[in-house]
Amino acid sequence: MIAYEADTTRPERVRVVGTLTNGRPTDVFEVSVTAEALNDTGKVVAKGIAYVDARIPRGASRPFSISVPVAAGVVRYRVVVSTFRAALGGESP
Repeated sequence: MIAYEADTTRPERVRVVGTLTNGRPTDVFEVSVTAEALNDTGKVVAKGIAYVDARIPRGASRPFSISVPVAAGVVRYRVVVSTFRAALGGESP
């Protein structure tokens, strides 16, 4: 689960801050998230990527902060997990 909000008060960059919770039945590793700025048709007009953590145990949460360039026509932001590796068999290495 991802909870986030966008701070649009800076003129040059938007700061998207939030928390990522590992809802998988196993630990996850090397986790990154991407924040996308969307226009009114849903097209991505800007994005930023942030590394979250090397390991997030199942059920645990980690904070993140992503910088996204300011772009014209942005109506909303979306945050997605862009990369991760899952533990095999529910065990940590």
